[in-house]
Amino acid sequence: MALAVRRRRGPKTVIMTTCALPPSTLNEQAPASVVTALGPGVGVYGFASCRTTVPGAIYFFLSRGGRSMHELTPYHGTLEVMASDGTGAVYLCYSVRTAIDTSLYIARRSAQGKYSPPALLTHTVGTFRPSVTLAAANGKWWAVWSEATSTEQFPSHVLFEQRTLLGVRPRHRVTVPGPSHSDWQPALAVSGSLARLAWLRSGLDRFSARPMLASSRPDGTWRVGGAPALSGASVGYPPQMVIDQGRTYLVFHSAVYLDNGTGHFVLAPAVNVYFRPYLAASAGVATIAELATTEAVGHSYLQVDELRGGTWSSVQWLSTDNLDGLQSADGRAIFVMHKQSPWLYLVAEHA
Repeated sequence: MALAVRRRRGPKTVIMTTCALPPSTLNEQAPASVVTALGPGVGVYGFASCRTTVPGAIYFFLSRGGRSMHELTPYHGTLEVMASDGTGAVYLCYSVRTAIDTSLYIARRSAQGKYSPPALLTHTVGTFRPSVTLAAANGKWWAVWSEATSTEQFPSHVLFEQRTLLGVRPRHRVTVPGPSHSDWQPALAVSGSLARLAWLRSGLDRFSARPMLASSRPDGTWRVGGAPALSGASVGYPPQMVIDQGRTYLVFHSAVYLDNGTGHFVLAPAVNVYFRPYLAASAGVATIAELATTEAVGHSYLQVDELRGGTWSSVQWLSTDNLDGLQSADGRAIFVMHKQSPWLYLVAEHA
């Protein structure tokens, strides 16, 4: 049966047209993939890596009330991830790689637009790009990242953390994957006093992995367990996790899971099979989105599935843009997309 693909309606806001995409690299995030929603129908803000006359330039952009701006930040490197703390301040992690080593930094842009000096999270020998996740709230932050344990050609990787959120903790090792195994692609979600951490554990071949899950204890340590039974996930596709109204939503590779209330996860009875979906949730509404193509319609479309009140709904929207991020506020989704022509053309589309 042919898909009922519709033309997308609703406002489309162009928020940046002067950013050229850097050369693509296998398994690297899209330059505009780290954004956050300000609120329903209001806009988005975030950071973008641009190819300009300034090597490794990182820009901040903001779109609100129909007006958009962007500015060059004092940071230079590879943009990794960002998080908003709910007060108007945003944190970002970025890496700087040379021919022999890699450094990972965290920095902050205040609600008043002032940039903090970058703080070093870790420095390692080798050129492996770190996978990092970041959460922030009320002027505090929590970062978890993967780090090589040796300078071998194919070293084992483990997870480290550093935080000021829910207590101050300096750089600290989180996982011990065991011989010939690595821990990669962490995803951190924090809600109130609850923190959950998901990641992938693989053999050193890095071509397949199994999901891991941990929940925070009151003393700041992690309790490992509760991950869904799944094998064959690609290390190139990091897990995603959101906590909304006490319920955890989790994406491992192509599968979507829901917390069943007992600390374990069950497969979501979603209406579609995904390749690399995006996940967001707020106000009790979960949204899953993915850009897809099919011979049935002959062009690209945006597949959007929504869980509201225990019921799934599904729609396909025509789209000529690339999906870079999905955010949600007050139960409404905001899609952040781009097209290269040849500039990075960021578009925020509101559900």
